[in-house]
Amino acid sequence: MTFTLNSLSVVAIVFSLLYILMIYFTNRKVPYEKYFLLVFVFIIILFNIYYYSSYLSQVSNENYNKIKTPTEIVGIILFIPFATSGINWLIKIFKLGAEYKILITLIFIAFNILLFLLWMVVFTGVFLGLV
Repeated sequence: MTFTLNSLSVVAIVFSLLYILMIYFTNRKVPYEKYFLLVFVFIIILFNIYYYSSYLSQVSNENYNKIKTPTEIVGIILFIPFATSGINWLIKIFKLGAEYKILITLIFIAFNILLFLLWMVVFTGVFLGLV
């Protein structure tokens, strides 16, 4: 049991650090990028503290049900930087006078939906253990 808790905590910490690096590199060109980084780093740190105190302190079905909804909500909130950087990219493409604006927009929306679904699977998988 101790090995499982330690491995879950290590995976969560590594994932959180990778998330911070990802939002740093994807949002460098977004307006107000410094505030963006600070806000989402603060959210992931608060979620990790909540995760460790409520779920990893004693793994049980009751704690799993208690952490499931906040994990899904935080997962949706933490996807915002990726969508924002994509929208910023789309605005730059349109300012350059791109052709096929409707096609580019539809592909962008489809890509973001797929990316969001993949993000939620990975995020809940890391923090809830793919249960």
